[in-house]
Amino acid sequence: MFNALKTYIVQNPGETVIHSTIDPLGRKIGRWVVTCRTRHKVGRLSTHQIKQLEQLPGWSWQPIKDQWQVMYLKIKKLTDEDPTAIINQSAIDSDGSRIGQWVTGQRQRMKKGLLNPDEILKLESLPNWFWDPKHEQWESAYDLLRQYKALHGTANPSKNDHIRGFKIGAWLGSQRQRRRVEMLSITEFERLDALGVHWKINAGHGEFFDSFISHLQTWVSQGGDPNPQQVRNGQSPMMADGYKISEQATQ
Repeated sequence: MFNALKTYIVQNPGETVIHSTIDPLGRKIGRWVVTCRTRHKVGRLSTHQIKQLEQLPGWSWQPIKDQWQVMYLKIKKLTDEDPTAIINQSAIDSDGSRIGQWVTGQRQRMKKGLLNPDEILKLESLPNWFWDPKHEQWESAYDLLRQYKALHGTANPSKNDHIRGFKIGAWLGSQRQRRRVEMLSITEFERLDALGVHWKINAGHGEFFDSFISHLQTWVSQGGDPNPQQVRNGQSPMMADGYKISEQATQ
């Protein structure tokens, strides 16, 4: 059976042999692998057999534990490269690994008490790690606000502004409301404040003005008329992000 397993691994590189794996000849190599691990645990494998198995590509005596470490290192690599990175549920690594689903799975395991202390310690050492999925939604919105600022030069979108289909202006309005009723955490406040968010927007319509000036600069740099109220030559009054520059100019 060892030769059958060796042949299967050579013919299917990178594939994990699980309990139900059967080779093309119908041999139940998956069950045999499980048996070998069980015999190893109780000391019933010879030194020669152990050596043979350990020479196979990808062999592991503790596949679940080893796979956890592999996925953890993928997340760690990403966050080491970008400490501000947020791994959302749909995130996929460059090799196709569904790291977002894995992260969600760890939060569920934590809730059920299935994570061991070492796993908890490792996860909590990652930048921006959190257990509450609601925090993930906030982080995703915050990241979109950062993108909005990079694109428009201001972190104060007007109420109807969107970015990538997300109502970023409305979201920021809700954060200002949360601050007024003391529901915004100190950390959230400090991060938004550092980004340049204006908390008092009534005087002088500062929120609208910042957004309009930023969009106007982008409009002109792309060849738009400096007086957007006079749209001509078939030019669309709507910008790529959905901002209606000519309508806003009249306000």
